[in-house]
Amino acid sequence: MKIKLSLAMIYFCTIMAAIAILAACAAPVPAEPAPAAAAEPATAREATTMSADGLCESYNEAPELAERVATGDLPAVAERLPVHPVVDPVFEGIGQYGGTLYDLYDGVRLAEFRQYGYEGLVRWSVDGNEVIPNIAERWEVSEDGTTYTFFLREGLRWSDGEPFTADDILFWWNEVETNTAI
Repeated sequence: MKIKLSLAMIYFCTIMAAIAILAACAAPVPAEPAPAAAAEPATAREATTMSADGLCESYNEAPELAERVATGDLPAVAERLPVHPVVDPVFEGIGQYGGTLYDLYDGVRLAEFRQYGYEGLVRWSVDGNEVIPNIAERWEVSEDGTTYTFFLREGLRWSDGEPFTADDILFWWNEVETNTAI
């Protein structure tokens, strides 16, 4: 599946991603530590394994979702992910499920929602030196640099299980982002 975007749309998305990254860097330190939980947070059961070519071979299930999977209310994690999901390298170690996220989001500005609510076609590498794939698995740039063609990851889905396609991006661009009535 592919989608073609104008250079103006690419610039807009890049600027929004940069704003989100800067906003994320400004997260406040809590005035006092959060009280200790009665029970330790659940930990990841087993590290996700990677093949030699960098693709996922197995996935973890969040302990909070295991009961829903067992009852059939939610498909297994491997069925909810695209064919080639984004997998970030482990930095210090596999983390723990649960905990508290401290941030500046107060829910009143749309740009703040984008910080957590939207996934971009591409994203910045951890060191900020290059643009890397995100929901677009790859992209091509026209000879004159005015047209970018993005290839979405196969099997992307919304949280309700519906497929995520180029039509969803076009809806956002045509009905939301460029809609002067909203």
